[in-house]
Amino acid sequence: MENGLAQPMIFQPMMIPMMCYLAPAPTTSHEVPAGYAPEVTVPDFREEDNEKPRNTTSDDEVYYVILEAYEHPGAWGVLEEGLCVRATKLPTIENCYVEKADGDYATWGTTTDCERVLGQFSLGFVLLDLSEMEARIVSNKHTSKVLRGLKIALRELRTYPNLIGLASFEDGKRCFIEVAWKEDPKKPPKAQLEDELLLAIVRRKQVPITFW
Repeated sequence: MENGLAQPMIFQPMMIPMMCYLAPAPTTSHEVPAGYAPEVTVPDFREEDNEKPRNTTSDDEVYYVILEAYEHPGAWGVLEEGLCVRATKLPTIENCYVEKADGDYATWGTTTDCERVLGQFSLGFVLLDLSEMEARIVSNKHTSKVLRGLKIALRELRTYPNLIGLASFEDGKRCFIEVAWKEDPKKPPKAQLEDELLLAIVRRKQVPITFW
């Protein structure tokens, strides 16, 4: 109070500090900052040459559809919509045996056997080994590659009809496999392929071969 007069009170506004949160910069699809988000497992769909596919219920279904097709050659079987299967028996190939390094014999139809005759065919083979429940592509454009399941192998044959589908059973049965979007009774089976395959085997004979 000055000279008996009350002085007005002056209020100073309070300065409240502002807190800002800066979000981290966007990361790539597989990079997550530690402690910022829970770890996320990203499925890897790349094919690995030496990775053995996992057996699934669908593989069992494929096995029985191919077996049924083998027992009824020339007739189309339906695995699912858009995936029809037909087989052509290979009686001569079933009696073609390759001598192994230990002196034993095995029915023709392994990955190595197919690699020996690749030069005689435009694309290559899709091998369905039903004794091991695995499928593999052997082609001129790629190294031998394991596919993730038998159904994937059938889809490859449907997409690339020039690939030769070859199925082998544990008891030595062999057959060509054709796959189409729908049944086509008018389409002739690939019966001539066995003759072409036998001619290629004889021409590219690199190991002892016998017919029983």
